Amino acid sequence: MNRWSGLGATLLVTVSAALGFQGTAQKLKLDKSVVRYYRPVRIELKEKAAVALTKEPEYKGKVRYGVIKLGDATENQVVVALDEPADGKPTLYLDRNANGDLTDDGDAAWGRELGQGSDEKVYLKDATVTARYADGSAAEYPLSFYRFSKRLPDVVLYYRNAARIGEIKLGEVTYRVALVEETATARFDDLKNTTVVVDVDRDGKFDGASNSAETYKADEPFNVGGVTYEIKRVSASGDEVEIVISDKTVAAKTIIAIGQPAPQFVTKDLEGRPLDFPNTLKGKVVLLDFWATW
Repeated sequence: MNRWSGLGATLLVTVSAALGFQGTAQKLKLDKSVVRYYRPVRIELKEKAAVALTKEPEYKGKVRYGVIKLGDATENQVVVALDEPADGKPTLYLDRNANGDLTDDGDAAWGRELGQGSDEKVYLKDATVTARYADGSAAEYPLSFYRFSKRLPDVVLYYRNAARIGEIKLGEVTYRVALVEETATARFDDLKNTTVVVDVDRDGKFDGASNSAETYKADEPFNVGGVTYEIKRVSASGDEVEIVISDKTVAAKTIIAIGQPAPQFVTKDLEGRPLDFPNTLKGKVVLLDFWATW
């Protein structure tokens, strides 16, 4: 058993005892070394709010509303209101605590503005919003929002900006591990849209790039230390995950990094002869020059 704290809740990790799963407490945090990419989600703006509001601020211009859904609770909608005055900067109101009141959620101003002095500006904002779950729990979930001043006039974009982080002991080795959901819904139980990142080389850093040797799809078996594992179950909030040894076998991903052995591959040389690297060139000094044209 392993407990992670974060997102306003405790992350309980359980796995088959055969794995010898051990761990120490780790906090969920906004970690750019894990979340090195993002998948924007659209908030379609409408003239009327889709969810009833109990209190609204005094708007300075044209206001339009949108909704995001966080968690798997029945009441999981969060209202977004975009206020755009004709001669001033826009303001983005978020019902962060999901209580229907848009006046008690902190500063509504955008955090940053890009493209100052140009025709097209981009407004950016980081915010923590409450995600609600069917089991009665709630979690404060970090999101990032952005808005183009001219492009996509009826849309605000946002993406998730957090990961569940902890440690696991697989065999005799302890690894740091992260769960990243890809739909900005604060739901980790959709395995097709969840990513697992394991610090395989144990350098203290997550290589969260989508094509790295430390990143795996949660709905597919993955090989760590020569053993194939698979995720059996993840709770909606990501506070509980069950990992078991898989009855399938997959090869371990190759780590391409300074200090690591070069990967084996088969190709043809410039004369069309087969080249099995490194076997064909064993005992020789080899310089690999990677290049591309497009």
